[in-house]
Amino acid sequence: MALTSPLDLEQILITDLAGGTEIFSFVAMVMLGWTVGKFKFSNTESLVVFTLFTVIMAAYLPAIYVLVNLFVGIFVAYAISKITK
Repeated sequence: MALTSPLDLEQILITDLAGGTEIFSFVAMVMLGWTVGKFKFSNTESLVVFTLFTVIMAAYLPAIYVLVNLFVGIFVAYAISKITK
């Protein structure tokens, strides 16, 4: 394992913990969807959360991955909000 500086969050979160950018974005979007669904965010709040994350991840991923992750996050938020009713 290579030496990582303490504040290099991109290296720590994306490469070391998740293993790759695609995996990290998928797991992060599922967790955002879970948070939105569990705490019953309004539609506007959830749109802001998903949009901000999508804009951030657009710098690291091709557009198709970003769109798939966006739909997965919305689906997870909807499913969790119905399960935890």
